[in-house]
Amino acid sequence: MDLSFLLSLQEFREAGGQWLAPVMQIVSVLGSTLPMLIPIVVFWTSRREDGYWYMLNIGIATFINNILKLVACVYRPWVRNSEIRPWEAALSDATGYSFPSIHATNSAAVFGAVGIRQWKKRKWLSLAMFLLVALVAFSRNYLGVHTPQDVLVGIAVAFLVIVFNTWLIKHLAGNEKRQDIWTAAGFIFVIACILVIEFKSYPMDYGADGTLIVDPQAMKKDAYMAAGTVLGFLAGSLWERKRIRFDASGTVREKVIRCVIGLVPAAGIYLGIRKLLAGWIGVNVGNLVGMFLLAFFVVGVYPWCVMKMKEKKSGARAS
Repeated sequence: MDLSFLLSLQEFREAGGQWLAPVMQIVSVLGSTLPMLIPIVVFWTSRREDGYWYMLNIGIATFINNILKLVACVYRPWVRNSEIRPWEAALSDATGYSFPSIHATNSAAVFGAVGIRQWKKRKWLSLAMFLLVALVAFSRNYLGVHTPQDVLVGIAVAFLVIVFNTWLIKHLAGNEKRQDIWTAAGFIFVIACILVIEFKSYPMDYGADGTLIVDPQAMKKDAYMAAGTVLGFLAGSLWERKRIRFDASGTVREKVIRCVIGLVPAAGIYLGIRKLLAGWIGVNVGNLVGMFLLAFFVVGVYPWCVMKMKEKKSGARAS
């Protein structure tokens, strides 16, 4: 049924629905990129607890998604059925294994979280967010790069993570000892998962051209990036709550400037330093270290800089 659904969408797309494919591609790209930025902006401009919740949601959900991909090793739809012809523009970010969909997971982890958080205050916004999650999921089907199972499980992973993190934030509120224990547990969990994907066996099937259908070594990169993000978040949050206690208050103008300034070095770490490290010390380790530095900067370094500037400004006013 999953592949027949894709074939039905493909028939519609090729019979006259070509105009919709670029729209779905845009929806798909936004569903992958915006969820990475929103938690950062929330943390730097709103309550730190809200920022932590959103960052936990996207960080843990993305990591679990990548681990599941490498455990399940499900091939893409067109590998399983040669009649499926995905939209060509969507192939650039549809590499490796198919199950579950990272686009569906990321969009649900953030847009779905916004929808849940705003349900009592702004139902229209909640409904819009839930619709966006559904659109991102459908876009992956319409483009022919994921099955319905891929996107549904991706969404389920995200919502299970949201439920868990909602409980966790309440469980840890105001209790430093519990927070330290769960931080240590997080480090152990991530390292254990990395060991699993390093030592498990993978299918080594070759295509007609004699190359591997999916190179498992190449597919580990995303898992290492996600691992580095979670580890950097854990280390940064430990530093932040022990030494900084970040206060995101300020005028709208101050918050906008704060985000613009902070995103410049963050982009530099992601686009520059991470890639340099990957070339120097290997793709997997380099990406892990690069994303660790990025997450630590977002949660620990930049908030420290902001608080120092606030202290300097307050001191200047007092004098």
